[in-house]
Amino acid sequence: MVMPKYKFALLPLAICISSGSVLAATNAELERRLEDQERKIKKLERKLQGTRGAVKQNRGRISDLSDRFKINGFFSGGVAVGDGDQVDLNGVGDNYSTSAISRLGLQLTFKITEDMNLTGQLVSRGVDDYGVKAESANLSWDLTSHFTARIGRQRIPYYLLSAYLEVGYAYPWVR
Repeated sequence: MVMPKYKFALLPLAICISSGSVLAATNAELERRLEDQERKIKKLERKLQGTRGAVKQNRGRISDLSDRFKINGFFSGGVAVGDGDQVDLNGVGDNYSTSAISRLGLQLTFKITEDMNLTGQLVSRGVDDYGVKAESANLSWDLTSHFTARIGRQRIPYYLLSAYLEVGYAYPWVR
């Protein structure tokens, strides 16, 4: 009967010795899994670097676009009334009128290159029931620092005066 006690006492020792190969196989499996995970992490890091580069490039494009695109606007408003009985000039008569001299405008400029600009101007006037019209749309090219060529819809009168006709602060006459 003493023999069976020893058999049971050696059982845990036998399990420990035999599990060494099982543990070794498990360790090898764990090492393989760890290497697989490390490869996946490196692949994701490379992908992330590419994504960061794309984000930086897009940020540069967006800031470049905002530097090249410019929006200006103007509003001119007032009240007019005439003192004559039979005079009605551009909607100004015996009654007070705000639409006769009110206008709203928007000018969009896009710098294509250092020397080329695309410009358009939209104007809404009270005398036209505030309908929006494209006053000008042109492509300008600075050939030299003193000479600019323009092609497209121009305003009359030409030259620099046409850029200020609707704005109101640079009228060549008094209203």
